[in-house]
Amino acid sequence: METMTQADGDQDGTNKVPTPGAEVNLALMATGGIGLLASLVGLLFWDGRVGAGVFVGAALAVANLWVFKRLGHAFLSEKGKSRAMWGLIAVFKFVALMIGVALLLRHDVVGAIPLIVGYGALPVGITLSNFLAARTQDEG
Repeated sequence: METMTQADGDQDGTNKVPTPGAEVNLALMATGGIGLLASLVGLLFWDGRVGAGVFVGAALAVANLWVFKRLGHAFLSEKGKSRAMWGLIAVFKFVALMIGVALLLRHDVVGAIPLIVGYGALPVGITLSNFLAARTQDEG
């Protein structure tokens, strides 16, 4: 996977940050796929509550990665006050994630371990997408 620098977006003289490409979309798909697979394993080998907890954790992971993709692009392409606003939105996203997880656990909607296993799809999916992207570049 190639590293993108600020100079990459400046080749046409517009000084724009390129939009997130196939690498980020591949990470989103890999994270979702790993999460779906893990929730099916939880459903088949344990029970519906475990499967649902893993699914909710994986859904949080995919949503978090999607919002991070949008925030990253917006933050890097804006200047000045707009950049500060996107920084505040990122803080709000983190706080909302923590409150959401706390509410899910406090009201016993899902178990903590299945939720953690589902959210674990995020680093596994990102790692898998990097391996797949590197393999595709080696073949191409």
